[in-house]
Amino acid sequence: MKKVMLVDDEILIRENIRDCIPWTQEGFAYCGDAPDGEVALPLIDQHVPDILITDIKMPFMNGLELSRIVRDKYPEMKIIILSGHDEFEYAREALRLGVEDYCLKPVSAADIVKLLQEVSCKIDRQRQDRERLEKLANRLASQRDVVGPAGGGERLAITGHGVDGMGVSVGFDATGAAPSHVHLDRQRFVSFLKVGVQAEADLYIRGYLSPLRGIDWSAASYGRYALNDLTVECWQAARELLRSPELTAEENQRFTQALATVRSTDDAVQYLLLVAEQFWTWRAQAAGRYSDQLRDVKAFIDSHIGDDKLSLQDAAAHVRMSPSHLSKVFAQETGETFIEYVMQMRIRKAMELLLATNDKTYEVAFKVGYNDAHYFSNVFRKATGMTPRDFRKRSVTGREQHVDR
Repeated sequence: MKKVMLVDDEILIRENIRDCIPWTQEGFAYCGDAPDGEVALPLIDQHVPDILITDIKMPFMNGLELSRIVRDKYPEMKIIILSGHDEFEYAREALRLGVEDYCLKPVSAADIVKLLQEVSCKIDRQRQDRERLEKLANRLASQRDVVGPAGGGERLAITGHGVDGMGVSVGFDATGAAPSHVHLDRQRFVSFLKVGVQAEADLYIRGYLSPLRGIDWSAASYGRYALNDLTVECWQAARELLRSPELTAEENQRFTQALATVRSTDDAVQYLLLVAEQFWTWRAQAAGRYSDQLRDVKAFIDSHIGDDKLSLQDAAAHVRMSPSHLSKVFAQETGETFIEYVMQMRIRKAMELLLATNDKTYEVAFKVGYNDAHYFSNVFRKATGMTPRDFRKRSVTGREQHVDR
């Protein structure tokens, strides 16, 4: 049973998630909750949950700070960010830290259970991979003992999980013992590829490969085996997320040869830079595929700007995409989240109404999807630096001064 812990400063959120999910029935053990990161840390040390669900905005220690500490201390613990703050930079930072997902409040118990099940499956796959790697390490060690350092001619074929013929396969000398305790978090690297940029790649990859820093690349096959599995994971993610084409025979050969020549950490960095470059090429190509859908989404937002219940789910249904996929595509291609874009369009429409009509503030708020005029005024002031009334007054004064001239 996977252990789950929740960190959120809103007591109603904690109680709702804690009490509305049949934890044991769903295959999980709820091991506690906390109102902020500082309170959570000793509980995490005590229980060591498999999955941590944490809010971002909390007093004393926020969710991102907590995630950084947890990633360093418990690298295999899965983290889910739960937040009402739909900001692209938060999402980017969370993904850089290797969190499993980034969800927006309000979120239902059913949504939480579905997400937990998905993360649980990832944990199971990684545990199976670790067992497989440990068996490989033992086999390598036993072959080294049998063949000996001078047995140079024997080779071990190492093949990743092929996906529609896209697996990379290469043979290596089985002459060195593999450090079975080392494990690369493949999902963490894929998460970086989803939102990362070329300028960040070298520094990120060097940090990511730090668990392999102590191995002897020329003697042990483990490092290249781990890179091989990671490559296959990246290609599979590209197919699922970007609907990328299969590698051509020439491209597959290029990666096979590049992997075979890795003999140092610097070589491994260069190899993963090639993988990232290929992934980002597919990501750029995918941008054009979604241009029509994104144009339809923006038109849908424009026509429903006065609907206070306008949601990502509505827009996704309109263009026949899943909400999570639309959210990722929208953020990648526009540089802002769906919610940020809706808010900007609402403020822009409000500015037009304030200048073109004599509607009262609460009427303008209602027309752009805000039923609470006070909340609308706060959002407007945050976006423009002035209240709706001050904006209208300043605009009218400016026009009058222009006429006087």
